[in-house]
Amino acid sequence: MKSMTGYGFGEVSSNNGITFRVEIKSVNRKQFDLKLSIPQELNEFESQIRKIIYESISRGSVFASVNLIFTSDSLKKSIKINHEILKAYIESAQKFSSENGVIQNLSIAELYKLPKSVEIINPEISSDEKCVVDLFKSLDTALEQFNKARDFEGEYLKKHFLEKLSILSNLLEQIEKLAFELPKIYHAKLLDRIRKNQEIPIQNEELFIKEIVMISDRCDATEEITRLKSHFIQFEKLTCQETPGRNLEFLLQEIQREINTLGVKAACSEISPLIVTFKTEVEKIREQIQNIE
Repeated sequence: MKSMTGYGFGEVSSNNGITFRVEIKSVNRKQFDLKLSIPQELNEFESQIRKIIYESISRGSVFASVNLIFTSDSLKKSIKINHEILKAYIESAQKFSSENGVIQNLSIAELYKLPKSVEIINPEISSDEKCVVDLFKSLDTALEQFNKARDFEGEYLKKHFLEKLSILSNLLEQIEKLAFELPKIYHAKLLDRIRKNQEIPIQNEELFIKEIVMISDRCDATEEITRLKSHFIQFEKLTCQETPGRNLEFLLQEIQREINTLGVKAACSEISPLIVTFKTEVEKIREQIQNIE
């Protein structure tokens, strides 16, 4: 079981003075959504990076960034000064200055700001096999940390779910014992009504029989209790799977439906508080299940 919340970081320095830094983080979301930020030097690897991340994550809103960090030596190699263009700028400025009587006072910093005077040559990462290996090594490291963080939180949530499941089982056991006594309670109430009326008028005999059948059906919560016990067993099995999020959400909806029906059938002063407590615990589980992949 994995949480949809996690963080991972990976950094690998290559021999050519480039360091690859990868960060991956996620929050819960029903579907998979990936926002990827990479520098233009790595555009040709975007589809591969997306594929690797997609194969590791099935649900959640994921943000991944890949950054390049250059050493001073590598930066020197990547900067090209266009001397011919600079000479042309200076000569044009001097000519304009002499012809128009304008003082020419261009600084080096101002010259470098002029178009095409300085070029940044992007490194050819794809042509360097070692560099490509280091790029994906940093991605693998980030994903490994990311999945470890999700596994850790997932185990914590699993423990939380099993504790809540134990509470629900205890509540259901109490409800079952009380529900077993309900027919006797309703039967006693019915007898009390008969004693008060002494006898059942002939014209109301059919209505009386219908009421007996209705009460018997209303009191029988056996189906709901049996299904809830089955759901509990299935829920525990699902917590052992790697990505049970969607199945757990569906199963919890079924548990909620059964306890609602049970609450209607077994409505009495002794059982109703237990039903309310049961529903409260189910809601606590529902909130946390939204974080499960």
